[in-house]
Amino acid sequence: TDSLELEGILPFPKGTPEVVSFHPSGRYLLAAGGVGGKSGTTYTWDIRTGEIIMTMGKEFDSILAADLRADLGGVALGGPSRLIKLWDTQANEQLLKIKKHTDWITALSYSHDGILLATGDRNNGIFIWEAATGNEFHTIRGHKKAITDLKWRSDSNLVASASEDGEIKFWDMNRGNEVKKTRAHDAVLALDYARDGHLISSGRDKRVKIWKPDLGLKKELPPFEAEITEVEFSHDAKRFFTADWNGHIQVWDTASYQEIGTLTSTPPNIAERLVELHGLTSSLAAATAKAREDITKKQAEVIKSENWFKQLQEKIPAQKKKKDELEKAITHQENERKKFEALANRTKEEADTIAQSLQQNREAANQLSKKRQAIAAALRKARTDQARDQISSREQELQQLDQNLGSLRIAMERNQIAQEAKIKAHQDAEKKRQEAAKRRGEHHKNLQQVVTHYSKMEKQFEPAKKGLAWSRDNLTKAQASVKSSEQTQVAHQSRIKRWQAAQVNTKLIGATHKLDTARENLAILHEDLRLAAKELETQEIIRLKGVIDQQAVTLSDSLKTQHRLQKEYLSMK
Repeated sequence: TDSLELEGILPFPKGTPEVVSFHPSGRYLLAAGGVGGKSGTTYTWDIRTGEIIMTMGKEFDSILAADLRADLGGVALGGPSRLIKLWDTQANEQLLKIKKHTDWITALSYSHDGILLATGDRNNGIFIWEAATGNEFHTIRGHKKAITDLKWRSDSNLVASASEDGEIKFWDMNRGNEVKKTRAHDAVLALDYARDGHLISSGRDKRVKIWKPDLGLKKELPPFEAEITEVEFSHDAKRFFTADWNGHIQVWDTASYQEIGTLTSTPPNIAERLVELHGLTSSLAAATAKAREDITKKQAEVIKSENWFKQLQEKIPAQKKKKDELEKAITHQENERKKFEALANRTKEEADTIAQSLQQNREAANQLSKKRQAIAAALRKARTDQARDQISSREQELQQLDQNLGSLRIAMERNQIAQEAKIKAHQDAEKKRQEAAKRRGEHHKNLQQVVTHYSKMEKQFEPAKKGLAWSRDNLTKAQASVKSSEQTQVAHQSRIKRWQAAQVNTKLIGATHKLDTARENLAILHEDLRLAAKELETQEIIRLKGVIDQQAVTLSDSLKTQHRLQKEYLSMK
């Protein structure tokens, strides 16, 4: 598979497979081969079920080349008989037998559209045939030694041929002529076409080469330790495979030309594989358990991060509201301080103005008092002198001065009261100014604490947010890890069940083979008994009947085993 994991083992019923070929859909696999000098057959499997769906060919020698037509309607095969044989898969019978090659047929390939068939032989001959009718389409000559491989370009208009003479040639199907060639190796053993037109080839020089669609060399890999007998591109040409004479199969990345894996040509048997799989069960279970424990830890981390982030989401607005309220209170107290400071300054100025007026009143009162004293002295002298005209005048002046002094004293009393009021107002304003300043200072101190806390929380917000995202991401990864571990466990158990079913199926195949052998032996003994009845003594007949009875018991036991294994296999499947 794409993961390079062994998907299944398909038993080749008789002899040795010489060639294997996937159908273009990737769903079917054809294998051909047999027993040299004795028998040859092709088998086609549905690789989804592992069941043989077609058996074609009844050769008296092993099959060396075979292919399945794209429409599944035909199988072509060839080998030492030098005959091309076309089989109808629907009727399960041979349609045509073409005698044209002069030596063993070593390569054979249907075009991708299923219209043409290319065949090549050990005597360097290449023929192109109409796939449906077997009519000759082109006869191609150009190579000097045996044809080792034939591959079609994806558009079916060009076929590439490889030969022991070391050359790769391109043949155009419109005219049947050579359009390009290159000296690829000292002897070319295999080649393959990618869908984009690139080629890969291998030779007896132990080298593998990648070719551009125009047959220009794109890459040559370092020499291998053994001859590379087969090369293939994957279905998407992102990988290519090399297989050497020693059975070593390597997988390569087409872009980097680096080895990315290997396939073993002798995989462990089913029993060994089941032991290995059962050994992995406990470690996979432990890995899943550990992944689940990790999820619990990650969930706790997420809850912790969510709680901290939620607290910040709630506290930050509250701290901001408190900060705004304190700033507003500071502004208010500053305005109050300024207001009372202005009031204190104004009342002080007013008190000072009144004090000045009061001082002026005192000075005026002193002057009037001095003047009154002078007038009073003048009045006493006038009375002493009995100067009546002066007495009346001085009395009037004195009376006027007394009135003025009285008015001045009243004004002074009023100014004194006003001054005291202004002084008190100034003192009250100054006190309130100081109180406002004190409150502003307290608010400012509180604000600094709130701002420090608020800034700290703001700085913590983004890290908390990122921490929460990180915790959630880790939880998601942990959940994905658990899911992957669980899926791995399920797939592992599925593999165990699959190989257990394969183990039963192997036993079933063995039992069926034993049953077939017993039937064949029983038929032979019955024939011997029939002949003995005519020619031999009664004692020999009795002996043969005893052997037949024994074979019948063996046949009965084989039938029971087969039925039991079939039932077990079907239940597991």
